[in-house]
Amino acid sequence: MLKKQSTPQIILDAARELFNTDGAVSTTTNHIAKECDISPGNLYYHFRNKEHIFLDLLNEMITAFDDIFLPSVDFESMQTEIFFKKTCKIIYEYRFIYADLSYLVAFDDNFRKKYQSIKKKRSADLKSIIKDLNQKGIFHNLPENEHLDIFINIIWTYIEGIITSLKTEGKKITLSSIESSLKHIIIPLKPYLNF
Repeated sequence: MLKKQSTPQIILDAARELFNTDGAVSTTTNHIAKECDISPGNLYYHFRNKEHIFLDLLNEMITAFDDIFLPSVDFESMQTEIFFKKTCKIIYEYRFIYADLSYLVAFDDNFRKKYQSIKKKRSADLKSIIKDLNQKGIFHNLPENEHLDIFINIIWTYIEGIITSLKTEGKKITLSSIESSLKHIIIPLKPYLNF
């Protein structure tokens, strides 16, 4: 028997879809309540405001990324293609965060602090992964620590801008278009890879 979704999860799923299709700025709590076929009062019983929904969806995205960034993950044995596909899928499912990131961090201090905190942690995780892969011979001639931090920040900035770049080029935001764009990230990595 399928477990029935809780009302907060129904609200979050509906909000994510509306934010993805209509944008975080123009979607209101009334739109979300209507999509869920509940009253605005019922929505506010579970979520104080739209900022609360934004933060919970950011936390969902972080949890989804945890599955591929936890220290227990063996990056050497994990197929690169699986890692890549999972990353693209998460970006696609939470694409409104990337599309409206400057608005979201300006709109709510809690969101901004959480995003900055996870960005710092993920950057450190990525640095650790790259160093580990370097020791295993997958990377070579890596930049020194300070330059490696800059290099990782450039990669992060590229990922943050993928959705905006696709929009400005007039391309449709699909899982496939995200995958095609993200594959370009291999170009700055090529000089450091042993394959």
